[in-house]
Parts: sequence; C-alpha cells; structure tokens
Amino acid sequence: MVLVGKEELRQVYGTTGTTGKPTLTFATKRDLDMWAERNGRNLGAIGFRPRGGYFYEGGGYGLATGGFGYHYGAHHINLTVIPTGIGRMQQKLELMEDLKITGTGGSSSFILYMARVASLLGPGMACECERKEGLHVWSDHMLVECIDSDTGEWVPEGEAGELVWTFLVSEAVGIIRYRSGDLSRIMPESCPCGRTSVRIDNVKGRVDGGVSVGGFTIFSSQVEDVLFRFKEVGSNFRCVIDSDQKGLDRLAVDLEVSDRSLLYDEKKGADFSKRLKDSLQSVLGVTPKTINFVEPDSLPAATDDQLKTSTVRIVDRRRKD
Repeated sequence: MVLVGKEELRQVYGTTGTTGKPTLTFATKRDLDMWAERNGRNLGAIGFRPRGGYFYEGGGYGLATGGFGYHYGAHHINLTVIPTGIGRMQQKLELMEDLKITGTGGSSSFILYMARVASLLGPGMACECERKEGLHVWSDHMLVECIDSDTGEWVPEGEAGELVWTFLVSEAVGIIRYRSGDLSRIMPESCPCGRTSVRIDNVKGRVDGGVSVGGFTIFSSQVEDVLFRFKEVGSNFRCVIDSDQKGLDRLAVDLEVSDRSLLYDEKKGADFSKRLKDSLQSVLGVTPKTINFVEPDSLPAATDDQLKTSTVRIVDRRRKD
C-alpha cells in the first residue's frame, strides 16, 4: 500500500520473513523523522537526556532495520552515534572504554554479554521506561490492538492475544491492522512512571512459532526451505537453541541424513556442514554453531498441530528467568 510517488521515498526496510523473503515497507523523509522521534522518546524513557554523549549502536544494520532506528533516535536527542554493528567484539570493547560511552543498544544477547543490562526494544514500536513494568506504545503515532488469533476478535483488556498494529502518521505506506504474530496483552493499569501512553506486556511468544536468536527471528519454515534443497538431507531436522557461558545465544541443528556416509566420513561431513551453515546464514542471519548428522527417523516426529507451532523442530533450552 505505497501511498506516494517513488521520488518521495527515502528508505526501504522490511521484516525478516518467514520463508527467507522479507515483507517490504517504505519511508519518506517525514516518516524517517517520525521514526527518529519515537526512538528518541524510547531513549528518553530509559534515562538518556539531550545533552550530548556517545551512543554505542551494536545492532545489525540491514534490511530488517536493526540498528537504524536507535541510530536515528540518538541523533534526534543530540547524542553522537558509534555505528559499529555486529562482529569484531574486541574492537567494540576498546571503543567503549576509550570513548566512555553514555549507553548502548543491540540485541538482548549482545547486551547481556557486553554490559549485562536490559536490551533496547524494537524500531520505535514500544519501549520500557525506567520502571521496567511493561512497554509504552506511543499512542499518537500508532494504534495497538490485541485480538484472538483464531477469530480475529478483540480479547478483553488485560487478557493475552496477538498484537495488531496500525500506523497513524506514516506517509509512505498504509499499514492498517498489521497482524504481528507477537503474543502479549494490553495492560489496563497506569504506569507508576506517570506516562499515560498505552502499555503492552513483554512479548511471550509467536503465533507462527518464530523465535529470536541473537537478535534475529527465525522460523522452522525458513530452515526447512534451506535444508531440503540438498539431496543429502533426510526427512526431519531439529533446531536447538541454548546459551553459551558468556550468555550469547547459540543455535545448533540436528539433521537426519539420507546419505549415511556423512555419519562416518569426517571430511565429507565437515565440507557438507560448511555448505549448510553458509546457506542457513544467508537466509536466517544466524550461523549455526554446530550441525549434527543423525540416522534417518531418529528425531521425534511432529504431529500436525506441532508442525504449526514448531514445538518439535525448534527446541529452546535457554534459561527463562
């Protein structure tokens, strides 16, 4: 639903996609200014003030927005941005020390590893305040609803459901009742911080079985689409997500093979594993730490209902506290 001519567009961004192909959206100069304002409010809500300082953006800079939102927001409140993106961890630590940064942004696992503090949330949709009792939605910029995923009807205020978003100030595109797939609830009580905007609870999961790994949302359908391109792959797989000793997310893939030589030919297995890792990284944005080849029919079989929710093909073993 692009609403303006191409000559007025200034940026393209999109979702991570459930099959490797993202859903695109577009922005005019005014849209980018409003995005910067929302993220400036987010930074203000967690304690930043427009009086200079360094903001260290460690999120990904790519099509799925990543670090751009808080980059723009930091500029909006007159912070100096250090746009390092992901990777080169030693350089990041040295920059943080040398420049005496005011604060940082990035995925939760990045933040836990780098500073052991809460992550900054989302591209301007909502954010926590200093009370950390739910996420504030900037209601003059966007409308949020909570619906029953099966019926599409509103759920009673305070009850859990799927979040639906309508952008009220966007120039470039008409985003009307966009079903996010995120499971949460609208919180009816006022926030102790004094802000009067609508609040939503932390996202508890995904309708479509998506799960966040290192700041990227991955889906079993994406993994399936990559793996089943290879004739050596059998009929089933399982993604296992846990955390390493540094608190970083770690993805492993257990994979049934049709070519049993991969189970005992070390060089052949290593070569094929690298090909799979490269292919998965290009679609998911995340490189599996390991790919474990297993015998055909050795992994748990999913029922029809489990295939819809990825409860067998994605196993999350990270601590929930």
